[in-house]
Order: sequence, then structure tokens, then C-alpha cells
Amino acid sequence: MTEKTLDPLAKLLQEVFGYTDFREGQRETIESVLRNKRTLAILPTSSGKSLCYQLASYLLPGQTIIVTPLISLMEDQVSRLRQLGEKRVTAIHSQMSFQTRQRIFSQFQQYKFVFVSPELLVQDWFKEQAKKGKISLVVVDEAHCISQWGIDFRPDYEWIPEFLKELDSSVKVLGLTATATQKVMEDIESTLFHQQACHLIKQSSDRQNIAYQVVETEDKTAYLKQFLSQHPGPGIIYFSSKKEAERICTLLQEETELAVSYYHGDLSNQERLVVQQQFLHQQLHVLCATSAFGMGIHKEDVRFVIHYHLPSSVEAYVQEAGRSGRDGKQSLALLLYRPQDEHIHYHLLEQLIKEKEGMAYLLKQPEETWQQYLPKLSSLQQKWLTGYTHQRYSKETLMAGLEQKISERTRHIQDMLTYIHLTTCRRKYLLAYFDSESEGQVSICCDHCGLEDLELETVPVFPRSPLEFSKDWQETLKKVFNQRE
Repeated sequence: MTEKTLDPLAKLLQEVFGYTDFREGQRETIESVLRNKRTLAILPTSSGKSLCYQLASYLLPGQTIIVTPLISLMEDQVSRLRQLGEKRVTAIHSQMSFQTRQRIFSQFQQYKFVFVSPELLVQDWFKEQAKKGKISLVVVDEAHCISQWGIDFRPDYEWIPEFLKELDSSVKVLGLTATATQKVMEDIESTLFHQQACHLIKQSSDRQNIAYQVVETEDKTAYLKQFLSQHPGPGIIYFSSKKEAERICTLLQEETELAVSYYHGDLSNQERLVVQQQFLHQQLHVLCATSAFGMGIHKEDVRFVIHYHLPSSVEAYVQEAGRSGRDGKQSLALLLYRPQDEHIHYHLLEQLIKEKEGMAYLLKQPEETWQQYLPKLSSLQQKWLTGYTHQRYSKETLMAGLEQKISERTRHIQDMLTYIHLTTCRRKYLLAYFDSESEGQVSICCDHCGLEDLELETVPVFPRSPLEFSKDWQETLKKVFNQRE
């Protein structure tokens, strides 16, 4: 196809982004955004969801507001746009200084892309700035968060529809996510789009280059060392415990020749950035991480994702497993299971039930007596009470939401155990879970279909000496990239 025969979308794709072809679902999503007021796109991990709103934005006259759940995800997208030569991009979040925010607000109209956290949308000063701007498109990334009801995760996702109501009626809305069951889709449609019709684009969640395996073992560390001796990575090992991520990282550092580090939410922003850049720039074989790592991290050649602990849900498992094999080459999603692993999730479920009961008791007391109970409330209960006192929901809505959350968590545990104890094809189970279909015959599918021919390409890694986290993080980053003055 010569340049003369390129249609406007393909020409922009080539000139701005350097690609000659769209991935499946991208063109359909872009065209829907340009044609329709409301679009929900469910595209699997590695399908290039961010390009959909970026390219569409260049064909729309005004600003694009992108709501994202993580600061690291914002900063990654900002960095990628700047690498493309786009200077009219910024992010606004809670960890910025007051002076930096003021500078951005003074130039707000000049930005084409503005990344924000959902919490920002309820701030009056931001809403005033947004009203003054010429917004053409609002993108809600990781839109499945809307379905998590907000009582224990990012409650301000619930306020996105209220924010949208205050904007001009011509503003377009795009919801993006990688995984969504039928119920989640219905929740997004009813909440984000005010129960108005939206154009749905859904691609199969079938990542054919990812093989699925569950290994039941009493000695996970021994199995890990054996596995890594044959498949050095790069790979990610997910943990539900920060302490365990650090412990296994130290063990692998001491007992293998691999370059290994850890990543979790207790690290400072600077420390997380150092580890993230090490992993992205081929200086680590293996990263031991909690769920804090991965969203928005674009590393093409991750050969395996291992879950050391039982994931909290099938949705979380598929999201994290999907971070392997973005380059389309053979990869593996491996789950290590030890009988009784599910006990931690049942323990957390019992805690939620107790907190719900405590909240129900508090709400029955006279409001003038609530002050004496505040010191005894958990952080989660304080969040619920804040939502109630700010009239975000009624007592009845709160209690119904908590009951729904308890029911969902119970089902999530049971669904994961069903997946672990399957005797039939694991891929078919995951596809059925998301009401998706296979895109064809898979030669290397799962442990039940046969993994005898599984080969994971060894990717060159150039480890450096372990870095001590320096207070001068800029100096540390220079060491990571071997930069000199």
C-alpha cells in the first residue's frame, strides 16, 4: 500500500506512531470514538489500548482527559507520548507539589492530553479547570474498576459519571479494559454511560501464545529454582505478600546466578522507578512483585508470569498472566499451588464480614455518639463512613453493596479453586469465564492438553551489581543507565 492510498487513520498511524498495521480491535475502537458519543472497548492485554484514544484524539479538536488508577501508569503513558514528540501532555496527581499543580493549571488550556487519577475528579478546583477547557474526549482506563463498587477500592471511580454530567453534552466517553465478564460489562454500561446505549467492541481474550499450567507442590521454592535454572527469563513472579516477595527475592539472589529484584507498594516512588527501569532495560532476569507492578508497564519480552500465591480472582489472574508474551512469542502462565493456599483469602473474607457487621452496628447508633467509635474503626470502615457522611450513598445502599462484595469475593475464591482443580482444558475455562471464543487451534495450550513441546526463548539480560537504593535517586538512575556527566 503506497502512501497515496493510505486512508486518514492508516496515514496517521504510520506518520505519528510508526506502525503500518492496526492490531485487532484498534481501528474499530477509533472509528467508534469518532462516530459515537459512548464507546466501551474490551481488548486483551498487549492489544495496544492506549493507541486507540491517542490516535482518535489527534482527529478531535479539543483536549482528552484520561482517568487512570495508578500514578505509574500515568507517568508511563506521559513518557511514551513524549517519546513520540508530543509535548502537549501532562499528568496531575496527589504526589505533585502545590507549585507544580499551579503551573499546570496556569497552562491547562495548552495541553492536548491530561492524565488524572479518579480522586481528582471530585475536587472543585479541577472541575472548574475542566469546565473552562475544551474537552472533546474523556477516557476511563481500567474501566472494570467501576464495577468494584468502590467500597474497598478507589471509591472515586463512582464519581466519574457525576463529573461527566458537568461537562458539555458533546464530550465523547471511551471506557477501556482488558477483561470483563458479562456482569462487569453491564455495570460499566449502566454506571459510566448513565444506562444509555454505548457501542461495544469486544475482542477475544484468547492469547494464543500463552500456555497455562498449574503445579501443585509442597515446596514452591525448590520448584522455582528448578524452573529458573531452565528458564531464566525475563519473568515476573507475583506474590500476595510484600514480605514473601522480598524473602524469595533474597533467596534467589543467594542461591542462583540470576539478577533478581523486588517491587511492591512500600517502596518509595524513586525506588520503584529504579527497579522498573532495570527490568525494562534488560538488567534483571526476574522480578518478585506484588500486584502493584505491571499495570501500564510495557515490556514485550516477558517469557513467563508465575503466581507464587493464589490470585484473588480469575480476573486478576488473567490480567497479570497477560503481561507475558506481548511480543507474540511463546510464553507461560504458571500458577504454583499448595493445598490450603486459599485460607488467606477466606481469612480476608472473614475480616470483611466482621467489618461489615461493625459498620452495621455503628450506623444503628445515634450520630452524635459516632465520635467515640472513630478510633476503633479500621481504615476501610473509615472510608465507608466518610462516603456515607458525604452522602455518596445511603445506609441501605452501603449495606447492600457490602453484602454484594462478600458474595463476589466468595465466588472469586471458588472460581480460582475450580480453575486449579480442572481436569479439562484450562484455556477453554478462561474463555468461557469471559464469554469469549477461541481464535483457532492452539498447538501449545495448557498442562492438560500437553506442554511437551513448550520452549521459552532465552532473552539476553545484562545484569549489573545490585544497587543500593540511594537517597539521591537521580544519581541512582544514572547508575542504572550508565550515564556520565
